[in-house]
Amino acid sequence: MHIGILTQKWDSNYGGILQAAALQRVLQQLGHEVTVLDRRAADFRVGSKRFKDRVSAAMELFGLHRLKTLARLKGFSPSLKQRALLRQHQPQEAFISRNLNLSPLCHHPVSPKDAAATGAEAWVVGSDQVWRYAYQNAIRDCFLTFCTPEVRQKSITYAPSFGHDTWDAPAEDTEACRRLLADFKAVSVREESGCELCQRTFGREAVFMPDPTLLLTAEDYCQMSELPPERPKGDYIAYYVLDMTPEVRDYIHRAEAATGLKSVDIMFDIPAEKRRKKDRKTPFRAVEEWMDLLSRAAFVITDSFHGSVFSTLFRKDFVCLGNGHRGGARFETLFGKLGLWDRMVEPEAAFALAPISPERWETIHAAVAQLRERGRSYLEENLK
Repeated sequence: MHIGILTQKWDSNYGGILQAAALQRVLQQLGHEVTVLDRRAADFRVGSKRFKDRVSAAMELFGLHRLKTLARLKGFSPSLKQRALLRQHQPQEAFISRNLNLSPLCHHPVSPKDAAATGAEAWVVGSDQVWRYAYQNAIRDCFLTFCTPEVRQKSITYAPSFGHDTWDAPAEDTEACRRLLADFKAVSVREESGCELCQRTFGREAVFMPDPTLLLTAEDYCQMSELPPERPKGDYIAYYVLDMTPEVRDYIHRAEAATGLKSVDIMFDIPAEKRRKKDRKTPFRAVEEWMDLLSRAAFVITDSFHGSVFSTLFRKDFVCLGNGHRGGARFETLFGKLGLWDRMVEPEAAFALAPISPERWETIHAAVAQLRERGRSYLEENLK
């Protein structure tokens, strides 16, 4: 069957890119043809005469090669600032083009014509925070409003996340999403709290499923990133921090002092002192480089859900700094399922290096294997 994937618009978020690539790969392994709906230009309107629309498109389209597309808009000429933003995201393009079978750039909201262009006979909605209302410009798209009821009846959700344990959409959107979700063949969510939230909000039973990134192994990701299986271990602390604050920066410095190791930002090639909460100029590292630096690190510091997932898959001693802004429910489920609650610390806490023993890693990875089997079985049983 030809499956379409509708997922969170990932920008340059490593976890967003990798979860989409993982879900596509698993579906292909199950024998399906797969297309990922390219929602990265969610505000792009072909032929728009509004300057605001054209600037929005420039901010959303990633990769300098896409300037050719923008140039077709009469009168559009990206500023130096806009070109810098496009250049910032360029390193991600090689991994994306190699590992994601993308549809043509779609409109906003997604149109039936966009859906038809994918050739999809059924859809999988998920994962990442695709059901977090604050992150969506068109929440009904994430419930397949652009599909016919017949297509939705063959479609499923795979581990979409609400981010929090609350739903804050207006009543009109909530009712529309409830009607759309009633058509789906099967519904799963990424957090256990989401099961109750789905029942309470939409009157639809949902089951827990692990994030797509947990459905593959560390070896799979090395292959996707074209990394050799044997690589030298590094003598550095890798930090993958989405929200750099003074408290997080101080924690990194305490870790350096306690271990005698230097720290390396695996998202940007700059020192922690130069990181700002929102950096719109420094190029992101390529996904392949991010994966290499994380997998060879002596220790990992992160405030990211997917940073925690990949630290686990690569058996890295790590700590996850509390970051309520990014949503706590997903950490509660992940760490609860894998027995990793001791990895969660507050940025103000004293740094303590606590290695995970080989015996404990075996227990953790046995739990990961059970989650992997659960997720694959759900996909196989519901997409026939």
